[in-house]
Amino acid sequence: MTLLLDTPPDPVPGAAETHWVSIRHLQRAVAYLGAQGLDSAAWLARAGIAPECLHNGDGKIGLGALERLLAIAMQELDVPCLGLDMARSITPASFGVLGHLFQASSNLGDLLASMVRFNGLMSNVGRSRMHLGPGTVTMSWDCLAGGPAFRRVSAEFILGACSAMTRALAPDLPQPVVVRFRHAAQDARTRALLEHHFDCPVHLQQPDNAIVIHASLLKRRLPHGDTELKALLEQHAHALLASRAERPSVLEDTRRQIRLALPRGAPVRHEIARRMGLSESTLHRRLQQEGTTFQAQVDTVRLQLATQTLAQGKAGTGTIAGRLGFSSPQVFARWFRRQAGLTPGQYRQQAGAAPAVAQDVQLDDPALS
Repeated sequence: MTLLLDTPPDPVPGAAETHWVSIRHLQRAVAYLGAQGLDSAAWLARAGIAPECLHNGDGKIGLGALERLLAIAMQELDVPCLGLDMARSITPASFGVLGHLFQASSNLGDLLASMVRFNGLMSNVGRSRMHLGPGTVTMSWDCLAGGPAFRRVSAEFILGACSAMTRALAPDLPQPVVVRFRHAAQDARTRALLEHHFDCPVHLQQPDNAIVIHASLLKRRLPHGDTELKALLEQHAHALLASRAERPSVLEDTRRQIRLALPRGAPVRHEIARRMGLSESTLHRRLQQEGTTFQAQVDTVRLQLATQTLAQGKAGTGTIAGRLGFSSPQVFARWFRRQAGLTPGQYRQQAGAAPAVAQDVQLDDPALS
């Protein structure tokens, strides 16, 4: 099978530790909740998401925020294929400039290529690919972040949206050859719902999430193709991709400044904001828009550094406490147990690291738990 197109590597520094999705995805989730007659504002509050972030369609939000919102929906809605259900009403307008670009595509191959090429405008949590096989073309999308439930919902949504989009632009398009998903059926209704939506056989527990179509369809003309308009929209889309590459997200910048500040003591929000060229209130608001808080980011950075250092087994806990800005090893030990559910010594042992030669203080004392 020949690889025709692949999502370019995410150019954003630190993307491996800071995953995000476009506000467009959050807007779609909120619109879906509203269509179910639910109070979307209350659900946003439960997920810790500031409603103001919905106003910037070209913005992005931390993956954790959307994952929390979808987790609440999965718990409280009796919808076996939540991602698929959210994708049913997708239109080109749901994707902003990308939707207009899709509409201006001259044929189906052009449309699918744009979906792969500009995948990075919608998130950095997944990878799109387009393969040419004997008489078929495979469009695949794999989620690279989030928990199992989120990966299932996102795969259903992406493939469902791809199907809904192509049908909206080419209503007479024949059904796919087959659709594949990595996950298993949740219940007896799942496969039937998937096959009804895609109007073709659906195979579960497969090595990828993919839609397979006949290769001859790539040349199928689309009714609203406009070569000149598409060229202009592609320039705009490339500029948006470049802007994401040039400007680190507020999460990445905050975490970088926290790392630099830790050896001097507990990071202080107004000082971190000053180093980022922001007011304290602006930093608070922008982190809130990402679905997080300053203290949550301090804890995230500290835990990452603590677990890495403990696993290496070279530094004593007193040394680690100092590097992470804690006032004493005992304070560090209590904090670590709250975060990780283990004492530092237990974590070090579980990670298979040898005890540090100079253990500054014994931190497995039950009195500290």
